[in-house]
Amino acid sequence: MSDQDNRSSAGPDSGDELLEQIMPKLGIEAAKPTGRYKSQARTNYLVPRVVTLCVLLLLIAAAVFVLLLPSRFRGVVLEEKTDRARLTFRTDRVMLLESVTATLDGRPVGVTMLDAGVYELEVRKNGRLDVAARTFTGRRSDFSMTIDCIDDAPPFSSQDQLVGDDLYVYLTDGEGKASSGVNWDSLKVTRIDGGGALEDVSVDRTDGYVRFPLPDESVRIYVEDNCGNPLALRLDRPAEGG
Repeated sequence: MSDQDNRSSAGPDSGDELLEQIMPKLGIEAAKPTGRYKSQARTNYLVPRVVTLCVLLLLIAAAVFVLLLPSRFRGVVLEEKTDRARLTFRTDRVMLLESVTATLDGRPVGVTMLDAGVYELEVRKNGRLDVAARTFTGRRSDFSMTIDCIDDAPPFSSQDQLVGDDLYVYLTDGEGKASSGVNWDSLKVTRIDGGGALEDVSVDRTDGYVRFPLPDESVRIYVEDNCGNPLALRLDRPAEGG
């Protein structure tokens, strides 16, 4: 057999035979392929596969895009009291979450998960609160707020005055949302030397003062605010002629 015969047997005729075999499967009448039939066969064979590949690539791209999205915070609610602050919030993309953490001035704060994607935390000190959510793909989202509602300062004496033989000492816990008020039930006026309670002490809670006869010795006024912050105030009798 000559080289020309070999080329003929492995050339176009073999391709034509293959087209004749697959044409019925492609819905084309089985006949000796012409140029138009060959083009239609190739189109019917390749287009579905190209479309499938494009759809698959789009699905992969969409999945990668979703996986790389950070979680977002929703429904952030801060409940402020003078002795604590409670924060509740929600996150989306729950299935992607790896961790939700919080710090107050850089110190860790416990975060409680109430339900899927619903969290709560509580702090009892003022400071900068930072909350962060991290997905397992490494995407991080966070928000910050200042906690300033907690009463962490003790009461203080705003003024004192002597009226006749009676000493009036005005006590206050300040003003504003971080003021819990004076706990007058905690008030004690005692002698420093003997340690006993001073007699004839009266309290006016409305006007905010404690009154007692000016003693001949030093006394201590002890009082707390409603958050337990204490004040211990020492009063010494002025020296004669001072």
